[in-house]
Amino acid sequence: MIDKATRLKVQKIVEEFWSKKAEVDGDFKRLLSGTGEVGHSIAAFVQADTIEELSEKGVEIGIQTNKASGKPLKRSFGDFWIRSNGIYNPVNIKAGEFDKNGQPNLVSLSRLLSFLLHEQVDCYYVLIIKISQVSVKDKMRFIPHVYFVDMLDYLDYVSYNAGPGQLMIKEKEFYKALESGKTTKHLSVDERVLKLASIFQEGLDRLILDRRKKMTKKLGQASGFKSSGLDQSKLHFHVNP
Repeated sequence: MIDKATRLKVQKIVEEFWSKKAEVDGDFKRLLSGTGEVGHSIAAFVQADTIEELSEKGVEIGIQTNKASGKPLKRSFGDFWIRSNGIYNPVNIKAGEFDKNGQPNLVSLSRLLSFLLHEQVDCYYVLIIKISQVSVKDKMRFIPHVYFVDMLDYLDYVSYNAGPGQLMIKEKEFYKALESGKTTKHLSVDERVLKLASIFQEGLDRLILDRRKKMTKKLGQASGFKSSGLDQSKLHFHVNP
């Protein structure tokens, strides 16, 4: 896990960096005022600059690489890793607009459990950069809200969909807890594994039940099916000239 001094250092660096950059970077402002999936575009923009700034300010950064080629992995377990107490710790960067909440993907639960069970990690950090826009004397100001926490201490604020297999952050509840200063019990690695395994099982049980309901419905429809000829009255087509 990342020691407290390093966590505080990372948060301070990121807050100071984006407080300045968000005000002067024209490309960043255009992303915030653009249309479409703003969170995705901001995240891609924020990631590289944040990693570079942390590295320049003395934070030990690691990028997961392919053992044979030495090239960065396309599907690294973390967007980057921070070395602390002699080990590398995975960090996932999230960025977007402040006060716009949803359930963004966090990590594959199966993959997370594999890393924990193989004792390759004992944590999973998120570095969240949310930007709010405030009008001050008819001028738009951009203010970053930075959170840096180990999500395995906040498992009460995740949901799991066994279909795609992703853990997701319940942002509204999660940020409310962080802003209120609500503390959570720090779980041991053993407790983390057991809780994640329980979430995994409950998600699979829900998926199996849902699939069985759909299967029963389709089988029922099929068993009583008698063809009466095709009917395309509800289909619509565009005919190419």
